[in-house]
Amino acid sequence: MNDEDFDDVDPDDAVSPTDSGAAAAEPLQRSHDSIPAVHSYQIKPSLEEKFKEVPVKEIMRNTVSTVLTGKNI
Repeated sequence: MNDEDFDDVDPDDAVSPTDSGAAAAEPLQRSHDSIPAVHSYQIKPSLEEKFKEVPVKEIMRNTVSTVLTGKNI
């Protein structure tokens, strides 16, 4: 490995070895909000993308009534 491989390493993330008699340093605590998301997943559709049930039902009702007008079922 060369020095270019470590250009993006944050010095605060470095871990130094401790000898057995020394007290261990507390680990660095980070909140989930401070860590940038690598992937973003959408769990449900947005309001604009949701299926519009009412207009479809209206179209189906009008179509069925137009086709079946005057027919005995």
